[in-house]
This record gives sequence, C-alpha cells and structure tokens, in this order.
Amino acid sequence: MPESQKYGGLLKYDFNLLHVIIEVIAFNTDEFSDFRIICQDRRFAVHKVVISSQSEFFHAACTNTFLETTSQQVELKDDDVHIVERMLHFFYAASYPAILPGPHTDMSLRSELDVHVEMYAIADKYQVAALSVLAKDNYQHVVNGYDDCIAVLRSVPKIYNSTIKTDRGLRDIAVAEVIAKVVNKMEGRQMSSGKRSEVVPLLESVVSDVPGFALDILTKVGKVIRDQVEKATRDQIETAIRERGDCYCECKYYQDCNEQY
Repeated sequence: MPESQKYGGLLKYDFNLLHVIIEVIAFNTDEFSDFRIICQDRRFAVHKVVISSQSEFFHAACTNTFLETTSQQVELKDDDVHIVERMLHFFYAASYPAILPGPHTDMSLRSELDVHVEMYAIADKYQVAALSVLAKDNYQHVVNGYDDCIAVLRSVPKIYNSTIKTDRGLRDIAVAEVIAKVVNKMEGRQMSSGKRSEVVPLLESVVSDVPGFALDILTKVGKVIRDQVEKATRDQIETAIRERGDCYCECKYYQDCNEQY
C-alpha cells in the first residue's frame, strides 16, 4: 500500500489533503460549526468532520449514543485550557503555536519545552496520533538547539508524570540528552565549574524526585559501559591471538580452526 504511514487512522496523503480542505474553515467561529468543546471558562466552536477525523476520542463523542452526541458538546474538565486550544489549533492547521496569540498567552506559566511535553500528553489522552508525532519532533528540535540540558532536566518530571513507563517517545530523548550533555561532559571534565555548580544540584534533585528517570540513566550508562568493556575485551583477545598466531582454544591452528574467536 503506497504512503502507508498513518496519522490517527488517516493515510499520509489523506491527512495532508484534509488540511488543505479545512484551511478554508475558520477555527472557533460559529460559521458552519456543529459542535462545542468546553474547557474551564472557554467554549470553542468546532466542526465534527474536522475533530472526529483526527481523534478516536472525538470520533466516539461525535458518533456514538453518548450524552455528548445528543447535546452537541463535550466538556474537558481536567485539562489545561491553553493546551486544549493548541490541540484544536492543530486540528485545523496541522501545527500548533508554542506561544498562543492574543490575550490567552500562557508562556509565563510554562516553558517552550513544557508546551511540547503537555501537547504530547494530551495527544495520547485523546488519541491524536499525528499530534503525538509532531509534539515529539518539536521537543527534539528545541532540545537540539540547547548547549546544555538545564531546560531538559526541568522538563523531566513532567515527562515522567504524564507518560506511562512503556511510552519511550520523550523519555528516551531526555535520557540521551542528559547523558550526552551532563554525564559525558562531567566525566571528560568538559564542564566549567560554574556550570557544574548549576547543573549538579538540579540533576540530583531530578534524580531524587523521579526514580524512573534515575533508573533509565543508570540502565543506559551501564549498557554503554558494558558494551565498551566487551568491545575492549574482544579487541584485546583478538590482538593477542593474532600476535601469537594461534586460536583462543589454544589449538595452534589459528588460520584454519573452526573455533577461532
């Protein structure tokens, strides 16, 4: 099947075509809207065809015999309204703003990385596969632009509190960044004393507060060390064998032995 990459049940070309079409539909206007999403003190006017085609949750809310179907609205009681607004913006534009335009900005409450972490979490909650992919890519893109990982460390508690253990999407990115930009630099003495005094207390605090992150760091570092030791051991054995001209089984026939290392 061509273009088999799926986005929330849609093929890639269907997903792109969908957004070409719905660009002409205004988000959060009453024109042709047939559904309402309520969050805190905000009421968002939306279109069933737009939200139900991208989210399994909203598809069920719009098509099944739920209260939401008969009342033509759904209330998202436990969600942050700024994150919900970004999710709805994604439904209509295939992207979301890191900084909300207009009077509803929330950047004093959260960092840019926090936005992507929370978008990843709400995508999982409401089963919006394409949004999950985008939020992960956005998180990675922002992280790649940092020289240190202070912002990454600060985002770790939110990542681990909002994702399950088996969801490695953001967890693996955070772990890899901390190892590359903290653990390796400290071991190689590539971190200044000033930066060390800033990073170490934060790292200790995060490791203490988020045991799962500490375990992931230890597991990853341990695997790297084991791989290095195993490779060094193999290299040493092979070098010794070639120098002696015999096999590791000591048969003295290195070139022809079926047991050679």
